[in-house]
Amino acid sequence: MYPSSKAAPDVLWIDLRSKRDKGQPIIPAACNASVFDGTLENELLAVLTRGLFKLLVFHYDAPTSSGLRMLEKIKAGHPALPIILVTQAHSEALAVWALRTRVLDYFVEPLGSNELADAIEKIVNAGSADTASKAERHETMIRLSARPSHLARGGRRDIVALAKAYIEENFHRDISQKDVAAHLNVSYAHLSRLFKQQCGCNFNQFLWNARIAAAKTLMLDGDVSVTTICYEVGCSDPGYFATKFRAETNMTPTEYRQQLTRSRQADLAVAV
Repeated sequence: MYPSSKAAPDVLWIDLRSKRDKGQPIIPAACNASVFDGTLENELLAVLTRGLFKLLVFHYDAPTSSGLRMLEKIKAGHPALPIILVTQAHSEALAVWALRTRVLDYFVEPLGSNELADAIEKIVNAGSADTASKAERHETMIRLSARPSHLARGGRRDIVALAKAYIEENFHRDISQKDVAAHLNVSYAHLSRLFKQQCGCNFNQFLWNARIAAAKTLMLDGDVSVTTICYEVGCSDPGYFATKFRAETNMTPTEYRQQLTRSRQADLAVAV
């Protein structure tokens, strides 16, 4: 580990590139960072306990499973610490994994002028503003995470994959196609076209498919009311929920639950 500044660093740059001739990473000039170039998780944890970092940058050329597991474990152990992932090897699967792991931003090399530096500056300033409340910082991080810079390079399939991942993570909230389009920094119309082309259904159909699938799972617990399940999957109107559920299953939620009960009783009778 070698510091890039005499001042206490704000950023820990975790260099996990595998090439032996990789050289020192090209860190933005204005970034006050220390570089960790080890490969052992316990060494990284020791570095984290010694420094008061506001941001971690995980830098890969071609991410390995062990390198990604390290990021995942660090994020699980330090959920409030923002993480940026920088990679030379981009894939749809990696982009979706980063989103689900709550990586704040994702960059694919080669990077545009000041692209990474601007993101780092905003994150560090958001985390260090003494006058900002926790809620304000949280909102700032949400706005920053709504700008996944790799989308322009990743192509249409990445946009749809990330939209699906976002829906699957947030269907229990009151989200709309407008919200998801803003989160992915694409237009409402563009996202609508991509959904129809690649999914064979529109955004709302996909959203409700996710909600109905989750509702079916929750109905396995006979102690949870249908109304509670309605709210749990992101619908505030039990009547509308029942209508959507029936359109999907040809049964009301109550009828579906009764069928589940009968099926379990039949299975139990066979087992006995």
